[in-house]
Amino acid sequence: MASPTVTSALTFLPRGAIIRNFNIANKNIRNTPHFRETIGRVANRLANAVVHLNGHEYPLDKNNGPNCIHGGLIKDGDGRFPGTVDVTVWYIESQKGENPKRTVVTMEYEVSAKNMECEETAVNLTNHSYFNLSDKPTIAGTKAQICTQRYLPINANNIPTGTIDEFPIDVTKEFELQKAAPVIDNCFVLKSSTDPSKIPLDTRKHPLELLGSFHHPESGIHLEALSTEPAFQFYTGDHIDVPGKPSYGPRAGFCVEPGRFLNAVNQPTWRGMSLLKKGEVYGSKIMYEAWKV
Repeated sequence: MASPTVTSALTFLPRGAIIRNFNIANKNIRNTPHFRETIGRVANRLANAVVHLNGHEYPLDKNNGPNCIHGGLIKDGDGRFPGTVDVTVWYIESQKGENPKRTVVTMEYEVSAKNMECEETAVNLTNHSYFNLSDKPTIAGTKAQICTQRYLPINANNIPTGTIDEFPIDVTKEFELQKAAPVIDNCFVLKSSTDPSKIPLDTRKHPLELLGSFHHPESGIHLEALSTEPAFQFYTGDHIDVPGKPSYGPRAGFCVEPGRFLNAVNQPTWRGMSLLKKGEVYGSKIMYEAWKV
């Protein structure tokens, strides 16, 4: 008797640990072309494109106004961050449930400073996936629900002021991502993160928490994002501008990027969650579940 054919919903490229496709009901819900990379050394923004480590100030690329974002312009090598670290990323695809069956993609990140030349460096890894749950050119019509109202208020340069507050609109109730609104590019904080100074460097022993649920009524495709991380950046893709065939414009996809607090290593009370010292190990897990009804 012939063995059944198993078709993987997940394909990836080893360079950059990039997820190439995440197919649900014959639709790739992860947008192209370069949006699926593993991002580091430090994902998200770093104020004034500098980090203070080992008693020195390290200048970084200013690729987001005055800030450095997603490790800077140099995605290969150390990106001007001090120290050599060993990075491992595991991708695991599985199935769960019936009618509908869910496709589950689990990503596990590990950064070891066992052989690092200096005493400390900064780390914050995430997956840079943009999602579009329909066949439309934008995310318009997508229903969204975020599982926390807590977020990091930011200044004019998109850097946290150092406090945690309530987001000005209620995202814990289902809302619609429209053609031009709401515009969101903020770091949300999980309810379990009550004391930022006690968040461990390796969060993998923490339970996976639901970050948000999304679906598109026309396509019937649903997505849930989960993580062991204390926070996540939710971005509605308003500044996407990728030429080509096809081209991708504003709101072609949305992001749910789990990680540490934005600019954590430059905030004294948050610094520990993103500070990797020689001999230590950083770790985290991210999970995406998708299905069609």
